[in-house]
Amino acid sequence: MKVLSTWSLAASGLALFRPVNSQQPASSTELPHLTTWECSISGGCTSHETSIVIDWETHFIHEAGGKTPCLAPSGVNQELCPNATACASNCVVEPVNYADHGVFTSDDTIILSRYTRQDGNSRSGGPRVYLLGPDDNYMPLRLLGREISFDIDVSGLPCGENGNLYLSEMPMTGGRSALNPGGARYGSAYCNAQCPVLNWANGTLNDGARPSCCNEMDIFEGNAYANHYAAHPCIADKCSSSGCIFNPYLAGARSFWGLGLDVDTSRPLTVITQFLTDDNKTSGVLVEIRRMYIQDRKLIHNIPASRGLGSCTHADPLSHSLGLSPMGESLARGMVMALSLWGDAEQGLQWLDGGDAGPCDSSGSDPASTRRHPEPRVVFSDMRWGEIGSTFRHRLGSAPSVAYHQEL
Repeated sequence: MKVLSTWSLAASGLALFRPVNSQQPASSTELPHLTTWECSISGGCTSHETSIVIDWETHFIHEAGGKTPCLAPSGVNQELCPNATACASNCVVEPVNYADHGVFTSDDTIILSRYTRQDGNSRSGGPRVYLLGPDDNYMPLRLLGREISFDIDVSGLPCGENGNLYLSEMPMTGGRSALNPGGARYGSAYCNAQCPVLNWANGTLNDGARPSCCNEMDIFEGNAYANHYAAHPCIADKCSSSGCIFNPYLAGARSFWGLGLDVDTSRPLTVITQFLTDDNKTSGVLVEIRRMYIQDRKLIHNIPASRGLGSCTHADPLSHSLGLSPMGESLARGMVMALSLWGDAEQGLQWLDGGDAGPCDSSGSDPASTRRHPEPRVVFSDMRWGEIGSTFRHRLGSAPSVAYHQEL
């Protein structure tokens, strides 16, 4: 597990792309590189030359030949953007400095930082990036009957901060069209199970105020004090906003996840998530989401041990009625990996780390922890997906293959 400082990654986080009219993307764009792997039991792991792209709405979008914003705090500029076609013709997208938005990459490691400094001043951020394949489309992760694993360091995340790695069933092209030929390479077409009404839909003006609803699988949401995974299935534009969740603290394991606890969040660790089917094949029906961890080369099962005991401790009515099968169908079709870091000013993140869900106080922050971490950040690295049991052998040291199969 590698832990790199934010500043050592700064130089590699300065990826820019030139201002472009949204009808005509730049001929060459430079995006932060992030190596990922796809694995099998027989063939080992093969690296992908993937990269990351920041969300479309992060960019400054303004009048071509001027600086008048096409989108201001008061809303969309109706003169420049009376409709999607005019908006695409009238507006250009400014370059993005990824470091300015708290995003740094090096090899297989990405750091997301909540606060950045510009002109000597601290600026609150909330970066969200997506995994892009070498073909300029989002990298499709098809995880039904498979697993995903990654290393994470949440020691720099106090109460009230949420580091995420999740999947969204976004269109792989990013909604590429005549009005948005850049598509995924410009971070367009975001959607999730909260059905946000965004200013831009598929990289064009959302002049119909359409909600952006789609299946969402939160593989990891958490900080140093609490974490959960959550499946959020959708049927058309009706989505499970709370989802089917598993949180160890909510399950009654109060000494499992945290600083100095069974899974010690003061140090890096590995998160493994398996999507098991009824026939143990990638064509089956999703029946269980299994979570494990590795730390100090030891495999740690979730609490309670999840062998056949179900996948979540709490589910909202829609998740309860639908079960896991719609989520499995989405995983089979392919989903886009998203990485983000954000804080919850309205609810103080109590749904994740307070009350019955975690040890954090009702303000959503632990003052002592905040003083120790004045600039919250999360580190993800060594992201691998593939056949069950194929992605984490190297993290267990020299254990023979039979050993880890017996542990599953």
